[in-house]
Amino acid sequence: YVDVPENSGDLVLEQGCATTRICPQAGMLVLFPPDVPHHVTQNLGMETRLSVGMNFGVRR
Repeated sequence: YVDVPENSGDLVLEQGCATTRICPQAGMLVLFPPDVPHHVTQNLGMETRLSVGMNFGVRR
C-alpha cells in the first residue's frame, strides 16, 4: 500500500468459510495466492486510497 488515509477500507480475503480482514497501512505488502477470492471494503474517507496490485510467478 502506498497511501492509506483514515477510513479508506480494508482488504478482505475469503477461503471457504474463513474470512480474513486486513486493515492496511502505508508500506504494507500483502501476498496471497491468485486463486483466493478477495475484495476491498468501501472507502468511507474523503481521500483516495492508493495501492499497487500485481501477479508474478516463477519460470521453470
